[in-house]
Formats: sequence, C-alpha cells, structure tokens
Amino acid sequence: MQPGRDEAARLLNIIPYALPDGADVSPIAAYLGDDTLRMNARDALQLAGTTESRRALRTALIHARGTFALALIDALRLLQDSTALDVLASRLQDEDPAIRMAAARALAWTGDAAFIPAFRQVIRGAPRDRVVEAGDAYLTLIGAMYENGGQFDGVFQSYVWGVRQFENPELRGAALASLGRCGDERAVPLIIEVLRRERAGALDHAALEALAMLPGETATRAIVTRHAELLKTLGPSLYGVYGRRGDAVFTPLLLDALESSDPYAQHVAAQALLDAKHPDGVAAVAP
Repeated sequence: MQPGRDEAARLLNIIPYALPDGADVSPIAAYLGDDTLRMNARDALQLAGTTESRRALRTALIHARGTFALALIDALRLLQDSTALDVLASRLQDEDPAIRMAAARALAWTGDAAFIPAFRQVIRGAPRDRVVEAGDAYLTLIGAMYENGGQFDGVFQSYVWGVRQFENPELRGAALASLGRCGDERAVPLIIEVLRRERAGALDHAALEALAMLPGETATRAIVTRHAELLKTLGPSLYGVYGRRGDAVFTPLLLDALESSDPYAQHVAAQALLDAKHPDGVAAVAP
C-alpha cells in the first residue's frame, strides 16, 4: 500500500540521504509516472545518485516529453552519467528545441569529439533566442576536449569553425579568445582575417587575449612577422600583448613605439617594456 501524497512527498525528500548503492529504487521510480510527485521522485533519484537511481532516470527519459524531459536531462547532466550518453544523444534530434539544448548541455562535459556534428546541427537549428545557449554548449564540449588532452588539432579546428560560423559576436569572440590556449601560429593570420571583416572594435579584446596566450616561439615569430597588419587593426593596444608575452624579440618594436607621436602608444609601449622586464627596455623608460 502506497502512503498518502503528503507522506510520500516527505519520504521522497528524506530517502536519498539513506539510500545505499544496490538498493531497490522501484518504489521511488514508480512516482516518476505521477503528475503530482514526479519532480519529487526525480529529485530523490538524482540526489541518491546510485547505479539503480541513474538507471531509473535513464529509463524514464526514453519516453518523457516537455518540462519533465528537461528535468530528467538536467538530473543526468548533474550526475554526469556516462551510461546515459546514448539516450541523451538521441534527444539532440528532438523536435523540441529546448530539449535539444538541454541534451547538448548534458553531453558537453564529455568532450567527446563524436558529438561535434550533432552539436553543430543543434546550433544551425536553434531558434534565434537560443543561439547563444547552443553555442555555449558547443564551446563547453570543445573546452572539455582540450582538458581531456591528446586532441590538439581537433580542438584547434573546432574553435576555428566557431570563429568562422558563429553569427553571434559574443560566441565568435569566445571561440577566438579560446584559440589562445590551444592554438599555434596558424591562429595569427586567422585573427587578422577576422578583424578585417568585423565591425571595428567588436572582437578586439578577444583577439588581444588570444595573441597574448598563444603558446610557443613559432607563434611569437608569426606575430612579429605580421606586426604591421596587427597594429593596423588593433592599434596601440597590441603593445600590451607584447608586454604580456615578454619575449625579447618584441623589445625593438616597443622601443620604436616610444618615438611615436601618439601619447597613448607611448604610454602602452612604456608599460609593456616594464612588464617584459628586459634590461634594455626597462632602461629606456625607467627614470
């Protein structure tokens, strides 16, 4: 005999804290079909987080619709349940855009490159008011790929896709800035290309961040080689990048900037020389 609704709600709020792995959760899962108590049951299973609880949530998601499907997907996202990947991936093609977005968020933590085509399709099919949400899930997926390691070129190309394909400037800027931690010298001409076609100033901060963070001597040489083009598009703020990178090869460019007729360029270059801490540069600006 099942308890009354008030008593059942109370028990569902308490039982997750005393439910061991291996325990039968079918009495809790039964309430997933109850319009009044299904959210209580969902919360109980998610908080318990046992193998059996996860299975019950996965099973319930197969046929769930609407807001309850969203709640189940979010529970599986919070649990980062690797056994739920197939059922979550199936919802990336759901007719409901909210469910597609939720499924993408729930899968993003995996960093699994196999999901990239489906995520891109979610972005293409996103309603205007959900484009940022879809793009953010994609960037989270690529960020997790980077953290997983061993996929350098795949991560780089995935961010490049975002830079070229995102229509939203915030998403484009996030993808561009992300090239700084996982890119190489190939990012430099891409940055110049993007800045040339972008509204003036829209992506300057992202570009500067990427240039400052690009790893390696090869990237440094690429920046020096394209200095004139970068300066034309980014202005004196570029000198701050040189100070952050700290390579001695930038010192002559910064010393030349001290002779500029632009007071702002002089100021940024002087600060960059101090930040880089190379003796020749410091001597040129120190009192």
